[in-house]
Amino acid sequence: MENKKNLPSEKLQKEFELNPLKILEIIRNEKENYLSQKEISEDQTNLKEDTNNHPKDNQNLSIKEKKKIGTDKEHTSSFYFDQNVKQEQIDEIRKNINNNINSIINNINTNNNNNINYQNNLINYNSSINFNNKNNIIVNHLNIFLNFSNNDNVYVNKNKNYKFFCHNNKKFCNNNNNINKNLNFVKNNENNNNNNLLLLNNIDKLLYNLKSYKGSIISQAFIDNIDDQEELSIFFKNISPHICQIMCLEYGNYFFQKLIKKLNIQQRLNIYQIIDPEFLVIATNKCGTHSIQSLMDIIQTSYELLALNKLISKNMLLLFTDDNAYHIMMKMILDFPEENRNILNIYLVMNIEKIIINVNGAFCVNKFITNNKNLKLRSLLVENLKNNMKKLIFNKFFCINLLLVLQMFGVEWGTFIIREIEDNFITLAENPVSNVFISKVLDYLKNNNLTLLKILISSLYKNIILMNYLISNKNQNKLLNQIIEYSDKEQKNFLLIMFKKK
Repeated sequence: MENKKNLPSEKLQKEFELNPLKILEIIRNEKENYLSQKEISEDQTNLKEDTNNHPKDNQNLSIKEKKKIGTDKEHTSSFYFDQNVKQEQIDEIRKNINNNINSIINNINTNNNNNINYQNNLINYNSSINFNNKNNIIVNHLNIFLNFSNNDNVYVNKNKNYKFFCHNNKKFCNNNNNINKNLNFVKNNENNNNNNLLLLNNIDKLLYNLKSYKGSIISQAFIDNIDDQEELSIFFKNISPHICQIMCLEYGNYFFQKLIKKLNIQQRLNIYQIIDPEFLVIATNKCGTHSIQSLMDIIQTSYELLALNKLISKNMLLLFTDDNAYHIMMKMILDFPEENRNILNIYLVMNIEKIIINVNGAFCVNKFITNNKNLKLRSLLVENLKNNMKKLIFNKFFCINLLLVLQMFGVEWGTFIIREIEDNFITLAENPVSNVFISKVLDYLKNNNLTLLKILISSLYKNIILMNYLISNKNQNKLLNQIIEYSDKEQKNFLLIMFKKK
């Protein structure tokens, strides 16, 4: 009789027949009650242990407060070590991981088109490390397990339904987005390695890349990643026959600028030898001129400077006047000390009449005058300007540089200009270009040398023919008004008498 089981009442049995799910609800409720009772007993055990370990801290607290402290301590830590994960299980994880990683790597190496379904591989990989029905650990991070070691621990978040792996004191959570990022990273690295290997050994592919912006960027990144000098030497030897072509490409010249920064002095000297036969073609090319200028930027030795001077001496007039090549001459004038460009200096001062009449050449002369410090060169320049005064005085660019001589060198170097205006005032006043030039010279003298201005105006008043010409010619009213403005009282009265006579 003692072993006789108590059966539910007839009413309850009928309810079970009508609603079988009620049996499951009762069983579930009993299970939850049992687990809650078990938790309470465990908490009491932990409380006793904490009290023993900290008798001084807890001796004045009530049982209810001590229980609260124990509960708070339990929930203070978000993660705890999963005791159910044993070393044998971790070893099994590692073994499965290594097998799957090796499988993925083999697939990558054997598939040149990189059309591997990484996601499927990863799913198989994840499914192979599930273990222990009670504590399944699903890992979605390939990069975590690449360095998984015996010191790695598994932690479980009490308030979440997923687990964390702690590797080198860093927590990692399963995240599908991170899977895709990691796979893309692996794929991109593999693609970069393949591209680098292809560009290193296939110059035709490199030349094809340099015809587009995107291809140029890839090729420039390839150059940035070359650190081995032996590898760079092999690549430079392979690409040398195509240097001239690359320098003149719209996107290739940017690659060339990256390349030369990696080369040593001897390799850069080799470039000067390679481009020697085609230098003028490269220099006058819209892109090639930038390549030459970038080569000039990294000159470090007298040998490179000598090689550059040899190149520019081929046809200096063309280099001064061409729309693209003149940038090379301008760069030499602006960036190189005067003593390091003797060939350019001598040619410019001795051929000023050929260079200055061109807009590009005149711009170079302008910068030469601005940066000139060598008095011997200055003397030669002024002498040649004076000798070509009659021939070029009506040239706009010539007049601009004459005025610059006054402004930069002073009146003592430009007295020949004042004398020319005094002797040929009527002739110069009739030409629109030289007329404006006279006006600017008068303004300069007013601001910088009043004594010389008075001497010049006095000489003009003494020339009765000139004054009658200015008064009677309406086209010269602007110039006449300027002269009157700069005249003294006596000179103005003289002009008033002449006006009355007219």
